[in-house]
Amino acid sequence: LDGQLLRWNANLEKVTGYTAKQLSGLRVDALFDNEDLKRISEKAKLLEKRKLTALEAKLITKRGRSVPFYLTGAMIHFENQQCVLGCGIDISDRKKAQRALSLSEERFRVAFESAHIGMALVSTDGRFLQTNTQISKILGYGEKEFLSLRLNRLEMDNKPAISRLNASTRHSKIYQTEKKLAHKKGHTVWVQFSSVLTFDPSNQTQYYVIQITDITERRELVSKLHLLAFHDTLTGLPNRKLFEEFLNKALSKLSRHPDHSLALIFIDLDRFKRVNDSLGHLA
Repeated sequence: LDGQLLRWNANLEKVTGYTAKQLSGLRVDALFDNEDLKRISEKAKLLEKRKLTALEAKLITKRGRSVPFYLTGAMIHFENQQCVLGCGIDISDRKKAQRALSLSEERFRVAFESAHIGMALVSTDGRFLQTNTQISKILGYGEKEFLSLRLNRLEMDNKPAISRLNASTRHSKIYQTEKKLAHKKGHTVWVQFSSVLTFDPSNQTQYYVIQITDITERRELVSKLHLLAFHDTLTGLPNRKLFEEFLNKALSKLSRHPDHSLALIFIDLDRFKRVNDSLGHLA
């Protein structure tokens, strides 16, 4: 219990770089820094009350390199004296993996918060888990309000959004579409909607990463262009181009269903020549 090393295996020599002869003259305090020694000492005091204790500490090699170890200790009797039996596992790879994961999570957090598109993490049952600032700007809800909402609450289509998501991800992890969502103030917001289903290391589903972009202005512009292309600018009535489109669709349907019938009515307007002469044939 005075910290003198009594017995060890060859792996300790390999890890520390000390020879067996050098280790025989060392105490435990030569293998750990002062901070870790304090923690080890505190744990050692508990060994009298417990059969086993454990902690993480950095083992100092002969060349001064720190190697993270997971240490366990138990009180035993050896050569007629009370001793501590210590076992250590090199956890360098685990620590590297943890640092890499932490770095990856931090990068995702920064990208998530600073993104110029609306982003949210949504559970597989439709609950909002986390949202960024941009999605609040698009839909009007604050972060705390989103956490009390479900995705279906924002859906303006008949089929619940989460049901459609779950159904689509059976075949593909990525789902993309254009859809209408409800703004907090009640009006409709058209969005480009995409989602990716994430999995944990054991391949169990975790949550959806949702991305939305406000395309309301684009949809309104497309609607206006469609109106201009297929309607008369003077009267607002459907023009010949729209008539031809409907007629072609009807004829196509008729070819697929021979048992159906199609009727076409031609109506002549008296004195419509005056309109053409005064306002032009485009009218």
